[in-house]
Amino acid sequence: MEFRLIREHELKEAAFLAEEVFCDNGERYMEYSFPSLFRPGVSHSYAAFSDQGKLVSFIGMVPVMIHSGKARISAYSIGAVCTEQAYRGQGIARKLLTLCQQHAKEAGASLMFISGDIPLYTKAGSMTFGKSEKYSIHANAAEQLENQPTTWTYSEMEPQDLFAIHALILQNPAAIQWGITELAQFIGASPMANIYQMNQYVRVARTSEQEIVAIAVFAIPRVDSPDRAGMLVEYAGLPSAVTALISHSFTQFEIESLSVTIPWQDKELANLLQSVHANVEQQANAGTVLIVDGATLITQAGYDISTTNETAISILPDGRYKLHTQHKSSVIGGNPELCSLLFNPDSDVDQLEDTNLPTIALPYMYGLYFI
Repeated sequence: MEFRLIREHELKEAAFLAEEVFCDNGERYMEYSFPSLFRPGVSHSYAAFSDQGKLVSFIGMVPVMIHSGKARISAYSIGAVCTEQAYRGQGIARKLLTLCQQHAKEAGASLMFISGDIPLYTKAGSMTFGKSEKYSIHANAAEQLENQPTTWTYSEMEPQDLFAIHALILQNPAAIQWGITELAQFIGASPMANIYQMNQYVRVARTSEQEIVAIAVFAIPRVDSPDRAGMLVEYAGLPSAVTALISHSFTQFEIESLSVTIPWQDKELANLLQSVHANVEQQANAGTVLIVDGATLITQAGYDISTTNETAISILPDGRYKLHTQHKSSVIGGNPELCSLLFNPDSDVDQLEDTNLPTIALPYMYGLYFI
């Protein structure tokens, strides 16, 4: 068995294996839904090959940058993890995951965001993280979301809108650092909609001067589907314009309900959704996260003890972390505690009385950007 970085000419074979594992009803969507994994480029993904040279296991890995306040997080996203049936139960994926961790650490990444929570990941140290709220919007609530007259108009995205949409998305409190071509690629690939066998629509709200003030990406059931429950995949811009786009989606797409998941930091949008008494479920962010290098994470988060911060974090010889303020210090625990302290606004990790450690906001990781 050979374990190594995948090569460009092997990507189609990897996509075929992923489609055999993940696609039902004869659908084949993995290759075009995940171009960052299966199209030519600088690949970071790993694969295992049988003694006959056949690709039998694959882990897709894509580098990603996240900006959130002063934090600049270099990370990898992990997805499309699959092993041929005859080769399962042999620890192949576990060995590939170890290689991915080594690769990420050597690259200077601090985290790996993983699309899943199976034992393969949790035994390696991945954990749930952050906080989000999942709203279920029904028609009566949707009608109330646009209760003030505006001069906005609503339409499908045009190719000429891409610069404006890109700017809006980067203005989010926590944002994937898309390149504009990369954003266009993900819009065209529509991974979340394809996974749920839905159609994707990108809607924008414009002022009378034709300025785009909000974008909403919807996944809508196909015409032949008896299910009329849609999903808001991504949004950006004025919260009131986002809710107006949500409201209009019910008549535009003839849906009966819409699932809207937002990260904890989008409080103005949350207040608007709560004002119409939408059902809400508190949950973690999506998938799991694995801390690849704690020291690198502390530095990228802006809490390196060598900086002139009032609050800093250091690593003890036993691998635990220590929180420092101007006058005191205390041990906070290992990776789970560090993850909770940094990314969960409701963290139950004990902090010192004079600690001022703002929670680092993260984007919701099962949105338009999905690996």
